[in-house]
Amino acid sequence: MTITEPISLAHYDPDFRDQLVDWFSDPDIRKSNEIPDEFDGVRFTDLLVNNSDQLYLICFGSHVIGFVCFFWREKGWMQVPITIADRHYRGKGFGSSALKIAVELNKNVDLVQMIRPTNKSMIETSLNAGFKEVGEEDGYIRFELERSQ
Repeated sequence: MTITEPISLAHYDPDFRDQLVDWFSDPDIRKSNEIPDEFDGVRFTDLLVNNSDQLYLICFGSHVIGFVCFFWREKGWMQVPITIADRHYRGKGFGSSALKIAVELNKNVDLVQMIRPTNKSMIETSLNAGFKEVGEEDGYIRFELERSQ
């Protein structure tokens, strides 16, 4: 599959809450997002919806395939977790395309990705979207967005 329709981000719509609950109940998504066992799909969805500084649905044409959110960190930068939740769209460049759009939404903010070394797909997605590896912190690889001057 190649990207033939536009990727877009839409502000989170509460009508999609049940879809998020289903995604966060999926063992693969739970593992890749490091969701603690004490959070079921409902509880984690509520946590994400209520604590994200920005939450967007990733759309391929009219089909919602994942989400991206932004979290302010106490050190003055913003983290940008992204998930392509629909397994039919994983590994095909949709995450990189969505992350590039997300970066454009926050042009004037320092964006950082903290990624486990085992999360190869997120590492590749971040590199493809213009992030550069700058070091390690607390078991995570730190990536910062390299912006053109």
